[in-house]
Amino acid sequence: MAFQLTILPIITQPKGDELFSSWLFRLATKNVTKAHTFCRFHLPGRNIWNRDIDRLVSDITIERLSLLTEIPFQTIYQLTIRSYENQVFEHCNNNTKQKWVLPLGIYHRTWKNNGLQFCPWCLSKDQEPYFRKSWRLGLSVACTNCRTLLHDCCPSCCSPIIFFRTDLGFKNSIAPKKITTCSRCNFDLRDTPRYPPVIGTIGFQTKINNTLMTRRWHEQYPSYEYFDVLYQILKILRSKSKCFQSFNSLVASGENLRVSSLSEKRDFEKINTIEREHLLRIGSWILEEWPTRFVELCKESKLTTSIVLKDSKSLPRWFIAEANQHLHLPSASEMSMTRKRKK
Repeated sequence: MAFQLTILPIITQPKGDELFSSWLFRLATKNVTKAHTFCRFHLPGRNIWNRDIDRLVSDITIERLSLLTEIPFQTIYQLTIRSYENQVFEHCNNNTKQKWVLPLGIYHRTWKNNGLQFCPWCLSKDQEPYFRKSWRLGLSVACTNCRTLLHDCCPSCCSPIIFFRTDLGFKNSIAPKKITTCSRCNFDLRDTPRYPPVIGTIGFQTKINNTLMTRRWHEQYPSYEYFDVLYQILKILRSKSKCFQSFNSLVASGENLRVSSLSEKRDFEKINTIEREHLLRIGSWILEEWPTRFVELCKESKLTTSIVLKDSKSLPRWFIAEANQHLHLPSASEMSMTRKRKK
């Protein structure tokens, strides 16, 4: 049966930094409809809740929602992970994992990974609670407004936060549960304990947030290039390779910058918030006073250009130039050519 496209009776405007799936869930609830039913009726033939819709929502789906709500296309687009292009990363990957974005580990209509974080104070203070887009980023570990660490799972049952599953199991009525309710154990996420971050965390989180907002680093480099470099530094810190042992030991000697026992998980995005906080604090410290501190650490630990630039195809030219200028180890042929010139 075909349904004529009409404006929804109740329109809910997106809130500041709201995540697309959060807004879509609230939109369905406001119109007294379950999230799955709403999408089947108004977005027929579209895969919504069985995929990472925040990252993979199509322009066609956004256009249809724009027509249903009379909210501009660009306003809805800004709720998606794709809107982080040229800000957090240069391009958003549609078919593979996305750097800096916490993976959901989707299995049917549930999640295996802790891909959505939250600040319990923010949820408590919201007149109408909602989930932020920035809470999907591995770069986010603390709320600078509430000065508290983010949580990446339900503190009661340790399950991932899957708010759209709160309306399952109610065949004859709209689910009475709120968006802040754990879909597994019914714990209210607003009652989650609030933990203050360690000294320095709010500082580096504020700098990261400012880089995101201005889209620039040091006023001359695009923000995504800085995050590409930071990602490479984090790979070095997490590496088990012997060539990085001296570098990591040197970093560990810094006050309050001790490299702890690292998770065995390969992807940075899959480790927990506490470990990401620790690593981001170290990585941000290394890139301060660029390039002096980074170059000094590399020279003292005898890291060469080939090692520093290993396994990365997205490093910016300015980083490669500094590495080549300060860390390049001449090859035998280059040394031979130098001798010939001197003669």
